[in-house]
Amino acid sequence: MGVRTNNRLRPGHPRSGLLAAVAPVRRLSGAIVVLGLVALFTAVAASPGSALVRRGGAGAVPAVAQISPWTATEAQVPANAGADPAAFLEAVACPDAGSCVATGSYTDSSGDQQGLIDTLSDGAWSAGEAQLPSGAATDPLASLEAVACPDAGSCVATGHFTETNGDQVGLVETLSDGTWTGAVAQLPSGAASDPAADLAAVACPVTGSCVATGDYKDSGGLIQSVIDTQSGDTWSATVAQLPPGATSGSTIGPPACPAAGSCVAIADYTDTSGNVQSAIETLSTNTWTAQEAPNLADEAAPGHERNLLGPVTCSAPGACTAVGSFAPSAGDSQGLIETLANGSWTPTAAPLPADAPPTNAYSALDVVSCPASDDCVALGWYYDTSAAYHVVMETQSDDTWVPTEQVLPAPTKANPANPDQNVGNVACQTSGSCVAVGAYIGARHENKGVIETLAEDDWSALKAPLPTKGAGALASDLMDVTCTSGGSCVAVGRFGGGPLIETLAGGESAPTFSSADQATFTVGEPGAFTVTATGTPLPDITKKGRLPKGLSFTKGTGTASISGTPTGAGGTFTVTIEAQNGVVPSASQSLTLTITT
Repeated sequence: MGVRTNNRLRPGHPRSGLLAAVAPVRRLSGAIVVLGLVALFTAVAASPGSALVRRGGAGAVPAVAQISPWTATEAQVPANAGADPAAFLEAVACPDAGSCVATGSYTDSSGDQQGLIDTLSDGAWSAGEAQLPSGAATDPLASLEAVACPDAGSCVATGHFTETNGDQVGLVETLSDGTWTGAVAQLPSGAASDPAADLAAVACPVTGSCVATGDYKDSGGLIQSVIDTQSGDTWSATVAQLPPGATSGSTIGPPACPAAGSCVAIADYTDTSGNVQSAIETLSTNTWTAQEAPNLADEAAPGHERNLLGPVTCSAPGACTAVGSFAPSAGDSQGLIETLANGSWTPTAAPLPADAPPTNAYSALDVVSCPASDDCVALGWYYDTSAAYHVVMETQSDDTWVPTEQVLPAPTKANPANPDQNVGNVACQTSGSCVAVGAYIGARHENKGVIETLAEDDWSALKAPLPTKGAGALASDLMDVTCTSGGSCVAVGRFGGGPLIETLAGGESAPTFSSADQATFTVGEPGAFTVTATGTPLPDITKKGRLPKGLSFTKGTGTASISGTPTGAGGTFTVTIEAQNGVVPSASQSLTLTITT
């Protein structure tokens, strides 16, 4: 359940061009993923090849070798794809372990852009071309930007395509009984003959009950927000309601629907004083109503952006959190958090790490996920006192938000001074267990996909693995992530010129030593001791410290050994044995070696 769409940075965001460089971006509004995982997110934290920072801290701990529990796959493209398909995946939904749908677009052998649907079933991915309604242009410029699957075999994907007359219309693809069917999205009365319509987000709490949001052009040439609602087999469209004092025209972000008939979405509009405002759109008892998002007392004078909310998430009906930005003074931007509780929305200025300016800071929040009320994680960006750009991770516990600067994958010396990070999406299902995906600029100034994990109060970063040998120089980016309660996770994006799928298999377990913590050898006599450790996958066993003369250590996976013939005097010696498999916590054992004479 939940929203399935890639993150769109709103206009004016200082990193809005980064995502556009990776994939065609049409809409520029925030996004949110609510599906997430439990303890399996710990599979990335503190793994070798990652860097780790304690929540609220700033230090990074590099590691010496990379152990990644994620597996990279170059996604399938349809048989009619061109030699350079320019394919990418924007969104993914996995209602069950082993059952996923990812959507995006690709270029066929005729050079025409088609919608892409990749499906995981029976352990294998297969690709299909989106089935477009009659009247589609030869080059439909089709794209599927969002997908939601409330049940295995029941999905809705949304986006846009172009008709033979050149009009761009919204697209709704529905999977039922194993078949995808495409339809033109409904629009309210008064739409322009060429509506330039697009449905960029969709949420389906249950099969047959979905809400899709997007925008279109009305007959007067104004951009309007559309809300398409599914009830059974029927879709109906309404223009987003706006609060009193709004001028005509608005844009809308993705909906959050914790239950059938209960949804919230955020629409941006300009009021009669020229202020850019956000309206909170709420669906209850089959009716959409709008209210102006509450403002903070220290917001800017009229004529400036007062609040701009993007993504919203709801852990339950009546328990929601939206994030974005507001302007505390002319030309400034600061992260904003709006919380719905007991029927009222309350605004809070997002705190920033210690290296942010104490006043006139420039920041915003882009994505948010809340597994429970008062238990949320939000990610965004800020500039420090040296005008360097960073990603900020805000973690809520009770009523307190704690900011953490994003740590990048180790080794840190391989990262440029300005890594120009980008947030794709974040997913949390239980308290303290979250995963976020995105990209940063690597040492060769190319995009590198990144996986950030929150586990046991620590954020860690892992460079997303790539599917082909020698692909390290290729640009990559991760745009969406989802996980199942069974422990499997899937993230999607692109690398080079092809679509990328990252998979975290379920069933991982942290390493544990099963061998004794002491061993005895005799001077002048050959001996051996086997170190064993369990975990899934089997952990790599290494040693720290100096062995007695005549003994040597042989590292291994699952088992390692200490062997040889001791020389010299006897005594007691201690070495540290470590076991790591990418799942936290790693295991460390103090091994006592007694040498007798």
